[in-house]
Amino acid sequence: MLDNKLSGEQNVMTTYLTNNVSWHADFIATLSGDESEIDLRTWVTIHNASGKTYTDSKVSLVSGQVNRVSNVVVTGVQPFQADRRMSLAKAESSMGLPTRQDFFEYHEYDVNGRTTLRDNEQKQLKLMEALHIDVEKSYVLRSEALRHQMSDPVEHKFDVVLKFENDTQQPLPAGRIRVFKANSQGSPQLAGEDRIGHVPVDDEVEITLGKAFDLTAEKRQTEFRRVGDRALEIGHRVVVQNHKDEPVVVHLHEKIHGDWRVVKESHKGEKTDSSTLAYTLSLGKSERQTVTYSVRLRW
Repeated sequence: MLDNKLSGEQNVMTTYLTNNVSWHADFIATLSGDESEIDLRTWVTIHNASGKTYTDSKVSLVSGQVNRVSNVVVTGVQPFQADRRMSLAKAESSMGLPTRQDFFEYHEYDVNGRTTLRDNEQKQLKLMEALHIDVEKSYVLRSEALRHQMSDPVEHKFDVVLKFENDTQQPLPAGRIRVFKANSQGSPQLAGEDRIGHVPVDDEVEITLGKAFDLTAEKRQTEFRRVGDRALEIGHRVVVQNHKDEPVVVHLHEKIHGDWRVVKESHKGEKTDSSTLAYTLSLGKSERQTVTYSVRLRW
């Protein structure tokens, strides 16, 4: 409702916020044959569920955490159907890459040209690509030293973790990253996927792809005794087996909560933070190693 109290016609530009127009990033990473590099390609998917079609529109995407005094998420990840997304993957591939600029404390991507966002439609645009990014693959076993008594051993699997530095000279918006690697016939196969948060330039990205098939661990509690009214000593034995045809380096991350200190250990561990005791093992082909440790807990 507008009321013109001036003489003559007036030109008015109206700006408003509409909900249910969202976007998210999808990263496709292709792992090299020796698993030392990835090629990273980034797409953005725009979803219009606002009830209106925007014809021949100028589109800008803002990446960052914009605070809203509401429970509504303006730009976030929505549970889209994969088959529908892929059917629209090349809808706007000819428009060229969006141009990025700094905006306030966020990053803004201006889509080149104009596009039509139809109601209840998804549209995918290519955002950026970076080739030959160095990556590091590691195997990490994450387990917890519980305060109650346990008699049965517990089988564990190692997480397969990829780390790389964002040296693309572009910030990476939050989204899902899928990693592919070619098999022996040259066909790309999914190696795993994970989600990442907003990653600034030169920051590190760490993703977990799955569980290592040929690395196993069996953990058993070996000690449980009270050493005072407010103190407890617990001990564990972790047997790690490498079933691969090649040597590997594995990492054990034992979570220990509360006031604790190590009283004895078979290998030299490192207290990486207030609740993590870390061990690094080098295992030869088909080699088995055993790590034992005891900690004293106070409360």
